[in-house]
Amino acid sequence: MNKKIFLSVILIMSLSSLPMLVKANTSEPVPMESVMSEAAAKRIMLRIDEIKTMDKSHLTSLEKKNMRKELRSMKKSLSSGGIFLSAGSLLVILIVLLLVL
Repeated sequence: MNKKIFLSVILIMSLSSLPMLVKANTSEPVPMESVMSEAAAKRIMLRIDEIKTMDKSHLTSLEKKNMRKELRSMKKSLSSGGIFLSAGSLLVILIVLLLVL
């Protein structure tokens, strides 16, 4: 009896969070043009290596600042496209695993 009550409470909680999960996934699909080609990624990696090996002691502070901004933007463009799991989706996965086991 105790297990039935526990499972029914979990079921009610998971169904109440379902509208929030549906609303949270309103992002548009990623267009194919934004996916970086292998050649572009290689060019960016070569530029990053070039900047790392560069002698920065003769640069002015403004040039260093611009170089840091360039590095950040290049690294950000390389790292985009990862897998993101929200807390709500992790909770739903955990509940489903508990129900199955």
